[in-house]
Amino acid sequence: MWEFPGGKIECGETALECLEREITEELGIQILTKAKLPSHAHSYPEFEVTLHPYICSIKSGEIVLREHSAMVWLPPRELRRLKWAAADFPIIKSYLEKLKNSELGI
Repeated sequence: MWEFPGGKIECGETALECLEREITEELGIQILTKAKLPSHAHSYPEFEVTLHPYICSIKSGEIVLREHSAMVWLPPRELRRLKWAAADFPIIKSYLEKLKNSELGI
């Protein structure tokens, strides 16, 4: 299944600081944050996760997969064609609604 990059928030770290750190660690790039989407909690049988999604663009660097076996970069309209982890569905819905109802320039 596909999922968005990111990871666990460390002690004393904000959700945005965590995302910036994780993206650098996992993908080797720096990002520019454009907008915050609503956070979403999801319960799996073994654990619960809370996602803090942001809409971002690449600020600098080239993507290098350091912790992942594959990646795909899709136009927003094609996101639903992938098999996503259950926690990510509300994030995709929120993202597509934000694009539809705003002038993010994405």
